[in-house]
Order: sequence, then structure tokens, then C-alpha cells
Amino acid sequence: EEVVSWGARMLGGRVRNGEVELCCNEVELWREGRMVEQHFVPEAVLGIVVMGLVGQKINCTREGNKENSILISQEMLMEKGELLLRLLGEDKRQVPPCGEVGEVMVEGLARAERSEGLGSLEGARESQHGEGKWTKRAARQVDLDNDWQEDMGRFVDTQLVVGVSRAGREWLEWVAGLLRNRVRNLLYTTQVLHMVREKGVVRMNEMVVAVKEEVNRRRGKMWNVGMCTGEEELTIRSVEVLVSAGVLVVVREAGLEWVSVAREFDTREMVEEVIKIVMKFKC
Repeated sequence: EEVVSWGARMLGGRVRNGEVELCCNEVELWREGRMVEQHFVPEAVLGIVVMGLVGQKINCTREGNKENSILISQEMLMEKGELLLRLLGEDKRQVPPCGEVGEVMVEGLARAERSEGLGSLEGARESQHGEGKWTKRAARQVDLDNDWQEDMGRFVDTQLVVGVSRAGREWLEWVAGLLRNRVRNLLYTTQVLHMVREKGVVRMNEMVVAVKEEVNRRRGKMWNVGMCTGEEELTIRSVEVLVSAGVLVVVREAGLEWVSVAREFDTREMVEEVIKIVMKFKC
């Protein structure tokens, strides 16, 4: 309680009757907290993936029960988590020297389990991806001409219970929201790529304005989109990620930054493919 009261005072607010009252607006609060946000990236990434896999619904009727709780595949969770980590450019920030992206995801999963947002449950299930890995591994050890047993294509995949406790479900909803503005900004930035491709080249500030217009248009329709989603800092980070992925090219000349779509992606179909990949994490 003392820590919360101290934090509220640092932000110009106070705690009264068990509730935190702050005077700063949404954007100011985001700016104050974005450095702390980095500490929660691994579990926040998994939180967004979980919410996407369960359709943004995590109100399990019974907690930690296989028959009545929502289950997800750990294999699928980790794969999608690694992809989202890379899409946000966090693989370069979160992965230590000589480390692996998978290790970051494992740490995020461990934190989620400690907070009871997720819990393990073993069970055999069919998995096309897992079957492929199983086949490759087995093929190195046996003659493929031999008869295979009926169950050779099955493997044990860990199933995860979503929301082991009520507190765990609340934690999962909270942590998934930490990176929501960044993911949505990346989505709106990719949607602006059509405009960039049609014009051939645009200034960076035009990209920033275009993304902000996308955000304001949705807010005007009463969509649940935060004001922070259109912040210039987030759009520039999204552009940097797309440059690293080879989708965009940025040229600096006479103090200005000019943005264009890379030749390999300079078709409507390729831009749509990029949007489709980011849309997997729509939140």
C-alpha cells in the first residue's frame, strides 16, 4: 500500500478510500510508464497472444479444470509469441547476448504461471506442426520404408489452462493491455503502406499524420482505441521494425526522412500479406 501511495504521489495523484486518483491524462500516464513497460514485455506478449487465441474472452466457468476451462496449446502460444516479439522489434531488446528468443518466451510463461494467469495440463493431441517435427526426428532414426505404428504421428503437447484463478485472469487481462497500443499502432502503420506505395515516397511526418488519422477515425466511431495508439514515438518504432524486416526503406536527406516501400514488397498483394501477418495479433 505504501508503494502504491508513493507511486500515486510521484504522478501527482493520491490514494483515497482504496482508490487511486491521478490528475494526468492517458497520454501523460503512458509516457511516464513506458520505461517500466519494458520489464513486462515477455508476459505482455504472451498475454496478447492468449487473448487472441481465446477470442478476448477469459472468463472460465471453473478454474483449473480441464473439462470446463479454456485450454490453449503451449506450442502454438510460444510460436505466436516469438513472432509477435520479433514484429515489435523486442527480440533485439529482450534477448541477451548469445541468447535465444525462445528463452524470453519461457521466462514470460514462467511469470504467467506464477501469477496464475496460465497453468499446465498434459494431454496428447494432433498437431500438424508437431507431427512434422516428430516425423523429421524419427526419420533420422528409422527406415521410412518400415511400417509405422498407428500412433507414430501423435505427440504429447502441453495444454495450458487460461486463468487458473480469478486473480490470475485479472492479471492476464492487465498484462495483455500493456502492449496493446504498440500492436495496434503497428497494424495501422501497415495499413498506411498502401498510401506510401501509391505515392512512391513520403516524408516521415506524413506517415505519422496518416497513422494518427487512422486512430482518430476509429475513435470517432467510438471504437475502443486509446489516444496513445497514434503517438509519433510508436509510429516511428513501427516504421523502424518494418525497415528491419525489409518492408520499408528510409532515406535521410537534408534533415528530412523519406519513407518508401522496398522493391520486394512494392505490390498491393505483398502489402496485403504484411497486413495479414500483423492482423493475427489484432487486439
